[in-house]
Amino acid sequence: MDRMKASVCAAVVAMMMGFVWSASAQEEESTQQVDWEDAAYYAELMDTFVNDDGVLMATYYDEAQNVLWSQPASEPVEAAADVFAQGGEYAMTLDFFQWIVPTSLWLCEKDEGDDANCDDAGSFFKWSTGDFALVDTSATVAYYDALDTACSYPGIERVRATGSSNLTDYCDSNYNGYYWNPETDNFYNAYEDSCSGLGTPTIYRYTLDDSPNVDDFTYGDSERAARFRFLVPGSTYHYTEIWLASCIQ
Repeated sequence: MDRMKASVCAAVVAMMMGFVWSASAQEEESTQQVDWEDAAYYAELMDTFVNDDGVLMATYYDEAQNVLWSQPASEPVEAAADVFAQGGEYAMTLDFFQWIVPTSLWLCEKDEGDDANCDDAGSFFKWSTGDFALVDTSATVAYYDALDTACSYPGIERVRATGSSNLTDYCDSNYNGYYWNPETDNFYNAYEDSCSGLGTPTIYRYTLDDSPNVDDFTYGDSERAARFRFLVPGSTYHYTEIWLASCIQ
């Protein structure tokens, strides 16, 4: 899949739907429980790759539940329902794993000291779960677009983002959050990042937040904003990247 072409298509969809951005920037606690039978039934094949053990893997995505996972390509997609229903730890033993998916993104025009919750009216851009579109995957990276019609986000002093994984736990020392510096064209460790579990069964929530290192940045369309990094046991580091969708001028 061509990531840039997909981004343009996603932006067109965003314009047609007329997204209405929330006026509140309060953090949203995701408590959605995945129905794995529905996920297996409605999932679309996104990509295939060979993992470090030489196993051909297939990556599937259920957009309605915003869940992304990989499994051996030789297994029927319905096998995921049986495996994930037994828990993430069990899934890891069978070359099944779930990706971190984005649930929110803020680009704030005030730093943390001036606007602790990033909610001063007119001083932030915000995306939540329904505002992301998965546009491409590879062996180690999932690319999501934050859908909007804006072409530029100037004067940014803070980047915040959250993601989640149902069942699979990448907390401990396996998770790191990164923000994108548009001036150097590179990712850097976020000043703060954390992971926690909530609900029953547990959903793992990942955060990244950087204000001290973000200074009057301008983010443009088709540009990265944030990244979640996690280690798949027995494999390599994987990443979920949030991009700003291509605008229509």
